Amino acid sequence: MIEMLHRDGRRSVTSLARALGVTNQTVTKRLERLLSRDAIRITVRVDPVALGFPLFWSVGVRVKPGAANRVAAEFASMDDVAWVGRSTGGFDVMIEVFLPDTDAVFEFLNTRLAEMPDIVATREWLVLRSAKYEYLWENDGTAADGGAPSPQAAEGGDGARKPVHGWTAKPGSQRDLVRVDDLEQEIIRLLRQDGRRPFADIARRVKVAEGTVASRVERLLRGGAMQVIAHVNWPAIGYPVHVNVGIGITRGQVVQVGERLAAQPNVSYVGYTTGDFDVVAEAFLPDNASLLEFIDMDVAGIPAVESIETWHVLQVAKVNYEWEGERISTRRPS
Repeated sequence: MIEMLHRDGRRSVTSLARALGVTNQTVTKRLERLLSRDAIRITVRVDPVALGFPLFWSVGVRVKPGAANRVAAEFASMDDVAWVGRSTGGFDVMIEVFLPDTDAVFEFLNTRLAEMPDIVATREWLVLRSAKYEYLWENDGTAADGGAPSPQAAEGGDGARKPVHGWTAKPGSQRDLVRVDDLEQEIIRLLRQDGRRPFADIARRVKVAEGTVASRVERLLRGGAMQVIAHVNWPAIGYPVHVNVGIGITRGQVVQVGERLAAQPNVSYVGYTTGDFDVVAEAFLPDNASLLEFIDMDVAGIPAVESIETWHVLQVAKVNYEWEGERISTRRPS
């Protein structure tokens, strides 16, 4: 059930029950239990690439003693920062940020970070492509049944077809750049709170017809700008050990190593990067013994791996589905 909701968080109880061969009542009870125990959250994930933010940077930050919580909170308040974690290892805080162009990267690294007096040093990695991404866009702007995109999606929201591609989609695929207006921002905000919120309730809150809400949601889904997904809370389902790993790899073997890491079930993310690592990966494990096995065998056991740096994530201050770059995109000049 989690896997099906992971692909479509608004899938009906009847459809889930039919696919699982159980009653509607069973699905309803199981879903309520998962939600009440915070094992999953049905929410909206927006695609930064489709919204005009193709540059994905991972940044490790060292801060002055006692300042880590303050710095983490400041990063979490930034709309273009998607993820913030407190960590062990060479960094006190780690972040993931989505930016539209190299000018924005320069401004973020050399102005915004420079204005944060508690920061001592940073290291940055640009993610070029993903070998595994928990929310990889599979349909690339097509309908769930494999049909063509809707006319509204093909227009990209502003009447102009603007193909884009990036690390959120399969290599070689592309979709159209989607513009999000104020109404759609509010719809996304409400669905972020509850991805299964009825359209009638959304319509009442935003003061438009229910059919308008349905058509706007369809446009965003078909255009690849948004997915409604079950976000899994790994610690709540028995995987409390959260690690990020930077890996140096023998030249010519990067893709092969990335694919081997992506095939491991405890690995949620694998990205090919610039900087002092060739691959960065994220994994969730049940205990420290499993972490030791993961580092010593699952990662170091791959022949082409030359170096490993590990950061144990102690606390997450912001998670990916809270990224609100759609609010920035409407303010940027077209």
